[in-house]
Amino acid sequence: MGIECVGLYFISIQPTPEMAKALEAEYRESLQVRADQAIYQRRALAVEQEQRIKENELNTEVMLEQRRKELVDLQGQNNLKQAEYDARASEIRLAPFMAQDPAKMVALGLRELGMNAEKIGNLTITPDLLSRILNRTSSAGEGGD
Repeated sequence: MGIECVGLYFISIQPTPEMAKALEAEYRESLQVRADQAIYQRRALAVEQEQRIKENELNTEVMLEQRRKELVDLQGQNNLKQAEYDARASEIRLAPFMAQDPAKMVALGLRELGMNAEKIGNLTITPDLLSRILNRTSSAGEGGD
């Protein structure tokens, strides 16, 4: 018994039309699956980037609010200091008058009013008002009120 070698060559293989449709459908389906996966990955990446953007915006808002709080605190401190300085300056300016007799101070004030009478349109000082002022200043000078 001898063995004989026979060579076989295929020049072309063509599936039947039904088989071709089945093979094409399977290939199309795999392409569609890959396309769907790419779309899903792009969407997931977009969602992740959007989350990072929102987180950065929130962090920026928090930082800005903290800075605004610091500014408000600093402005409050500065306003308090300014008020303290103004009060001290008023005390210094008024110190010479605080040691004076209140009745003399009222008299000086009335004299100033009289000297500037042409600038004052209308001023009424009733005896009742004058006696109250004088009584207050004299009782303040005596240690009352």
